[in-house]
Amino acid sequence: NLTSVSGYHLEYENGPGNHNYYYTPCTNGEVCDQGNAQFYGNAVQYNPGANTCNHLLAIDHHEQPQYFFGGASWAFRFEDGQVCDQTQQPREVDVWMLCDENMSSGARIYAVDEPETCR
Repeated sequence: NLTSVSGYHLEYENGPGNHNYYYTPCTNGEVCDQGNAQFYGNAVQYNPGANTCNHLLAIDHHEQPQYFFGGASWAFRFEDGQVCDQTQQPREVDVWMLCDENMSSGARIYAVDEPETCR
């Protein structure tokens, strides 16, 4: 049950491509500013030091994650990100979150992966 972390804003720095990733579990709490437009989702990608969102990676539709008991981790697969300029298909992203009631921080992202470029 991820209800206890649904209001969190989690950050993963220096992920794939040296990007920063931001994630709000169970809610569309991340803002992706692109020019004069604002898009809302639960996973976004930024360049370090930039104030502009590169890509909206996912929108929360209450997808069911997979839980791994041995590592107290959740794996989310999102397939509804911003449309890729190269493939004209929605971006896909995997978010791996460590979440254990015994952790002092409650939850953290420990991996983010776009399985293929613009996929």
